[in-house]
Amino acid sequence: MVDLDNKNNRGTKEKESGVEAEKLSDSKISTISLPKNQENQTPDSVFVKKAAENIAEPEKQDNIAEPEKQKSKWGLKRNARNFSSNRREPEQSAPIVVKTRLGKQAIEGKITEEQLLEKRKQILETAIVDKVFPELEHQYIELGYIIGKGGAGVRGIFLNTQRKHKSGNRTSSKTLCVVGNKKGVIGYGYASGGADKMRAKDKSLTVAKKSIFKFNRGSGSWETSDAKEEHSLPFKVEGKVGAVRVILIPAPKGTGIVASKELKKVIQLAGIEDVYCNVRGSLKNRLGATKALIKALDKTTRMRG
Repeated sequence: MVDLDNKNNRGTKEKESGVEAEKLSDSKISTISLPKNQENQTPDSVFVKKAAENIAEPEKQDNIAEPEKQKSKWGLKRNARNFSSNRREPEQSAPIVVKTRLGKQAIEGKITEEQLLEKRKQILETAIVDKVFPELEHQYIELGYIIGKGGAGVRGIFLNTQRKHKSGNRTSSKTLCVVGNKKGVIGYGYASGGADKMRAKDKSLTVAKKSIFKFNRGSGSWETSDAKEEHSLPFKVEGKVGAVRVILIPAPKGTGIVASKELKKVIQLAGIEDVYCNVRGSLKNRLGATKALIKALDKTTRMRG
């Protein structure tokens, strides 16, 4: 048999506990009291004021912490949205330091272009060339060949070579640089930079600046009426390196430069406007062809009387 009295007792106890809980909650709510200055205000207005104070407090904290952020080296850059305004200022270029007597004379302005090139003085510092020839330009000759997809390739300025080593293949890059001012001054440099390609470019440019020389221009073509204009060469010259021979023949005015793409860069930097260029041998060896061309230009200053 089920004990009905026990069930009734349980129900009454649950009801009594629920009523007590409601009374307690009402008493707690009634005990909350507002400050004297906020007794006449509604709860909504009090909540709005507190919310405004909570919003204003972080702003004050940020303003206080701003000088500390500025002192830190990387704090501003990480937290700032506009990164362009927080970039570092470009470093000032270091002063030019020369050690040779010729370099000191060039920096002081005591030496001219003619004095530097006529006697063919040995140039050991690039600062001399930068000071005496500010209009000097440079070009890189495309020596290398980059193989792409399907075996197709593109010419490039880096000549990559490899040698075997116990740790694997070691690659080195080489470049050929030609400098000139388009007024009868020319020079070239060939250098290797190891695995660093940018180093090879810088080294070849440095070597080219140190090897500049002056050659003679003129108008040696019999078809030209005015022989005083220096738009071509004074006479036919020839240069040879290895199995490659380059022959330069004076051309009349208006002919232009009749040469291959890479040799045309050298002739333009030299300041020659009209010339015939005849290459005998293989033009695949662009290094030898460029050297032979510059040797031919050098022979214009060694004419026998």
